[in-house]
Amino acid sequence: TLIMGFMLMSNEITTRNHIYDLKENTVIVQGKIYKIENTAFGKNIYLKGVEVENGEKNVSVKRIFVNTEKIPNVKIGNIIKVRGKLRQFEEAANKGNFDSRKYYLSLGFYGKIEAGTIEIINSNYSGIRQGLYELRMEIIERLEKLSIINNKNGIIGAIILGDKTDLDSDIKELYSVSGIAHILAISGLHISFIGMAIYRLLRRRFRFLFSAAVSIPVVLSFGIMSGFGISTIRAIIMFILKIMGEVLGRKYDAITAISLAGLVLLVQNPFVVCNSGFQMSFGAIIAIVLILPIVEEILNTDNKIIKVLSANFTISLVMNPILAWNYYELPTFSFLLNIVVVPLMSVVIVSSIVGIFCSCIMFGFGKIVIFPGCGILELYTFLCNIINKSSVASI
Repeated sequence: TLIMGFMLMSNEITTRNHIYDLKENTVIVQGKIYKIENTAFGKNIYLKGVEVENGEKNVSVKRIFVNTEKIPNVKIGNIIKVRGKLRQFEEAANKGNFDSRKYYLSLGFYGKIEAGTIEIINSNYSGIRQGLYELRMEIIERLEKLSIINNKNGIIGAIILGDKTDLDSDIKELYSVSGIAHILAISGLHISFIGMAIYRLLRRRFRFLFSAAVSIPVVLSFGIMSGFGISTIRAIIMFILKIMGEVLGRKYDAITAISLAGLVLLVQNPFVVCNSGFQMSFGAIIAIVLILPIVEEILNTDNKIIKVLSANFTISLVMNPILAWNYYELPTFSFLLNIVVVPLMSVVIVSSIVGIFCSCIMFGFGKIVIFPGCGILELYTFLCNIINKSSVASI
């Protein structure tokens, strides 16, 4: 594993340096579209298996993204050729500022292309991925009409689909300062609710194998539709191992599952260890799996209130150094706030998903079903505003 890691990192550093050495001139890139993302300024088109040509030399990279203000008629799976300007990501001017280069490095991107012209080389496309992308856009459109309390569609879109296009920047900042920004990321909570709910429901009537054969593709489809973020990949791998363990009659080992998820992400991109989302996702699950049982053994109590408090305390104990390292501040009351926020998230997720589904049958009924979720989000905003009035809301 050590030798493999060394070789992967060496190869990745070489590729990265090739891109960093290229001048910000017009380049031609060719690759296969694997994701399309809407932004406030147009679209980001993500390519894999990319060849970059700048007139002097060709460089092969795993992935790159193309930013375009136009709305090109492309589909996921198309092979396209783009002529545009290569842009290098900026490094932080001062310590503590946002470092674009480090952030995108942690996602596996060493530069971006500002598109001039886009040409489709191969029009073959992935029916499943394109269908899921179109479903995602349909859901986002429905949310704009369904959210009836202070335009909560942006928050629900971020929570359910990982789409932050319509997320109000003030809300994002408020949640971040209050220490509940984690609810805006697709996490194990989402995967558990969607995957395990389907699996347990099917198990009432069907065998292990059939239940797994239905629930795993559903979870994978949800992952693709939500953009396959770092925490999503980690949660899906752990979910699949848990289900396959039940199918094969084997005991599920959480440490093995966490380790495998980490290795999969590191093989894809060794620089992912620099990503705050990676650190927090694995930090939280390690706190629950490894440290919480020790804390519970020390406390040795059946009191549910103490158990909830100890769980929040344990997660905060692991997460606070990560937050301090990455964001240079600590939310003082996040420990108390998350006692209310985390349990109610299940209502927000269920209300939102069922509300979207019901709106396909009867739109007015969908509005009624999604109302509790919107109401809880309003409560979150209210609580965050109260906390942030304090002069010691963050350190």
